[in-house]
Amino acid sequence: MPVDALHPQYKAAQSDWKLMRDFIAGEQAVKDAGEEYLSKTPGQILDKKNGQERYEAFKNDADFPERVEPAIDWSVGFIHQKDAVIELPSALDGLKDSITPSGLDMHGLHRKTTRNVLSVGRIGLAVDMVQDVPNIVTYSAESIRNWKVAKVDGKFKPSLLVLAEGAAREVDEFEDEAVDALLVYQIVNGIVWVRRFEKPKDSQEYKEQEVPEKDQPRKKGKRLTDIPFIFVGSSNLDPAPDKIPFIGLARKCRSIYRLSARYVQSLSFSEPTHYVTGMTDAWIKAGRAPKTVGSGTVWHLPSGAEAGMIEYNGKIISEQREALDTAKAEAADLAAKPFEPRTASVESGEAKKERTKGSTSTIFEVAMNTAAGLEAATKIAADWAGSNPDDVKIIPNKDLIMRTLTAQDITALIAGWQAEGYSKQTMHENFQRGGLSDRDFETEQQLIEEEGLGL
Repeated sequence: MPVDALHPQYKAAQSDWKLMRDFIAGEQAVKDAGEEYLSKTPGQILDKKNGQERYEAFKNDADFPERVEPAIDWSVGFIHQKDAVIELPSALDGLKDSITPSGLDMHGLHRKTTRNVLSVGRIGLAVDMVQDVPNIVTYSAESIRNWKVAKVDGKFKPSLLVLAEGAAREVDEFEDEAVDALLVYQIVNGIVWVRRFEKPKDSQEYKEQEVPEKDQPRKKGKRLTDIPFIFVGSSNLDPAPDKIPFIGLARKCRSIYRLSARYVQSLSFSEPTHYVTGMTDAWIKAGRAPKTVGSGTVWHLPSGAEAGMIEYNGKIISEQREALDTAKAEAADLAAKPFEPRTASVESGEAKKERTKGSTSTIFEVAMNTAAGLEAATKIAADWAGSNPDDVKIIPNKDLIMRTLTAQDITALIAGWQAEGYSKQTMHENFQRGGLSDRDFETEQQLIEEEGLGL
């Protein structure tokens, strides 16, 4: 298998990612894609002389609904109307203001993570050392090209990861050239190895570049045993691409665009067509046949000639208009669908996967999951910096998520802890995310002991 091979789940998700990216970019991007989103009519296909010109007019006259980007913009603002509570160990205090190589602060990285998850359902967060300081590097859904997982100590973890990297090579002091590069993380005999491949401009194949052993990733001088990468999806932190919250809206906007093109075309065909019968050859040769219409125009016709208008009286236009109005109303419903509350019950991973089949993730799930993903990546950074990862806490806006924890959920959480399904601290963190506690675990435990409740 070549290094640039794509994971089957990547291939399956590609078309939806492109649809979302184009419909977020807007009208110009969609119309530049031509027949990918709007096919030629049979008449345009058969017209070898003027068919392309007719298609361009057909496409340009169509109304494009700019609805996807505003929906995502509003959702990001809704989720981040209040910044998440971020607690870091003192060793990472400097990273609050600059956690990425480009200088994004923690809240900026959180918003970027949210925007990508809302847009295409996923983003990747890799931890890297930049000048001996741990940083978090983001990878778009399209950049995470391939992966494998293996069961280690009872948990599934990435064992192979192939990432596309945008790199540049200096041509001279004024110019750089883009380099098509792939970064590969691979676990061999329990140790993480990094490999780098580049595709020369005059080649179709990637060639491996040497990565010296001294440049292999380390933590506190020791080689890594886990790939420092977190997959952040719309409903979980699994490697598999997640549902895209607004994919239904984008597909409906594509339908509106297509319906609009045909509706506008039908309107042009329905305009009255003038006709004249009984014209003599002599009249025509003399140049006296009518050539213009409109007010102030007088037609001189030979004896016996008749003039009239052909008008369209069918139902197709009203039916197209009704279909277009229905599609626009459905688009409004789809824009609001991710805001429908969904019970955040305690359930197994398999049960959750079964429940979410064919559904979109809610805004509340996205808020919880992006915070959890960023927290997981930051815990890796804390560990690299020699701090306690458990000191990292990223708690999303409680005003937003408080409705996601019901009485039944609380009962189920306690029952799960009592059955030793997870730790007391994990249960407390779920209570924090559900808006039931503002205190950290140690403070809550101390209060419990003082009150003699014995939790």
